[in-house]
Amino acid sequence: MIQMLRPSKCLSPIGVDLGETAIRACQIVRHGREFVVTKMAKVDLSKESKDTARADIEKQALQRCIEMGGFKGRSAAIVLHTPDVRLHAIELPKAEANMMDSVVHFEIQRLTGQELGDLETRYWRLPAGAPNSPTGMGAAASLELVTSRINSCERIGLDCLCVDVDVAAVSRVGAMLRSSPTERTRDIWGVLDLGGRSARLTICVDDVPVNARPASGGGEVWTEQIASALDIGLGSAEIHKREHGISLSTKGEHESKDVAPKTELGEIMFGALRIELHNLASEIKRSFEYVLGCYPGRKVSDLILVGGGSGLSNLNVFLSDALGIDVRSAADYLQDSGCQIRFSSATGHCIEDFSTAIGAALGGLRLND
Repeated sequence: MIQMLRPSKCLSPIGVDLGETAIRACQIVRHGREFVVTKMAKVDLSKESKDTARADIEKQALQRCIEMGGFKGRSAAIVLHTPDVRLHAIELPKAEANMMDSVVHFEIQRLTGQELGDLETRYWRLPAGAPNSPTGMGAAASLELVTSRINSCERIGLDCLCVDVDVAAVSRVGAMLRSSPTERTRDIWGVLDLGGRSARLTICVDDVPVNARPASGGGEVWTEQIASALDIGLGSAEIHKREHGISLSTKGEHESKDVAPKTELGEIMFGALRIELHNLASEIKRSFEYVLGCYPGRKVSDLILVGGGSGLSNLNVFLSDALGIDVRSAADYLQDSGCQIRFSSATGHCIEDFSTAIGAALGGLRLND
């Protein structure tokens, strides 16, 4: 079911991110207003046998991931990713409360079509916006896929309490990272999840995701382009991407005093990624402009970077200058006094890589007393 349940108020279920390239899992303990990530584990799917069926690969990798993590309990909250989940902006009908779920399910089924077969659906209300703006967001996934993922958990002894969607999970993490003062709650903000082969932008009003769309780029894609430009292996390119990053000292391409000094290596990497990065910035800007049109009187405040691709050094500076807003990696928010997410000393912190799993675990906790 794509409905968030609320188990123990102190210990979260195991948040499981069934990603395209890896399976990640984590668990959280609530201490007052803080949520402490106490256990984490990851299994890379790229190292699995290509001759094994995907379902079997996921089952075996999930079992290893759970064993590695040493998690407490057997309850789990799993996440489905787009494009396995289809999102639709909808106009919520005027219907009796006991009929609303059925009416909305029918509308989401109509918008999704027959491609996914029978559907599991959920929806959430959007903040009031301009006239004729969408009033709800609907999510649809194949009932067969949802059942298959739940069965995968049960076959290794997990009790799957809920199935979440990636957009909701990363938005939940973003809201907890920002944990903003009262005057910021009316801001428009976003989360850019830069996965290995693809990226997704989610835009929120208050703490509610109101718009989500695929975006250009991805960590592995950029690594391959850097490797080609420098004529080096992928491993070396990944190291250069994270340690050196892109140089932005050309006039008009950065104004921040925080940018690292220009290097020849950084200039080459920026040259290799320039078109991709400018396209990405343009897509983000257009999406924010659309949401601003739906919510006049509000302003865009910040963009949070998560996912492996966010490790590109100076990416935040480039996007901040291109968009004219605050852009930071998720890890940077951990230093803020208002941030409600913390990491135990046993886990360290790699929040960018585990943001979706953390969001799933958070969804299993009662966030408000």
